[in-house]
Amino acid sequence: MITVTNRRSIQLEVLKASSEDDTPLSDAEFALYRAEDFNDTLGEPLYGANPVLTGVSGNMGILDFGTVSVGSYRLVETRSPHGYFRLLDPIYITVRRNGISFTQDGMTYEATRVNLSKYRVTVYNDPYHYISDTGVFDVLKPVPIAVCLVIITAVWAAYFRRRRRMELS
Repeated sequence: MITVTNRRSIQLEVLKASSEDDTPLSDAEFALYRAEDFNDTLGEPLYGANPVLTGVSGNMGILDFGTVSVGSYRLVETRSPHGYFRLLDPIYITVRRNGISFTQDGMTYEATRVNLSKYRVTVYNDPYHYISDTGVFDVLKPVPIAVCLVIITAVWAAYFRRRRRMELS
C-alpha cells in the first residue's frame, strides 16, 4: 500500500512600496507572528512571543519569507524605510491551501500569485512630505497656526483682565 499526501507548500513574499508611486522600498524590517501569539486588541505580540520569521526588504523592495504553513498570521513592520512613516497597525494574513489573503486598513485583498506556489503581499507606506527646502515635515504645518492662536488667546485674556481691573478701580 502506498500513501500519497498532497501537501501544497505556500511561499510568502512581501513587496514594500511607496503609496505615492509604487516605487519599491528597501530596508523595511518585518516580523511575522502566528495569530495565536498576537494580541489584536493591543496590536502587539503577546509577552514572550517570538516571531515565526523576520527579515528586511532588499533593493527591489522584496522580502522573501519562504515557505509558511496554512494558518493565520500578523505581519508587523518593525522599521520603515528612511523617509517613510512606519505602519502602526499589523497586517492580518491568512494562508490557505489555495492562496493567501491579507487585510490592511480594514480592506481585505487576495495576494498576487507570483508562480505555482509563491504569493506576494504588497505593503504600502506613506512618505514624509517636506515643506519646500526647509526640511520641516508636513505634519508640522499646523504648528504656526497653533502658536498664533495661543498668542491671540493670551493677548485677549490680558486685555479683558486689564479692562476688568480698570472697572473695579
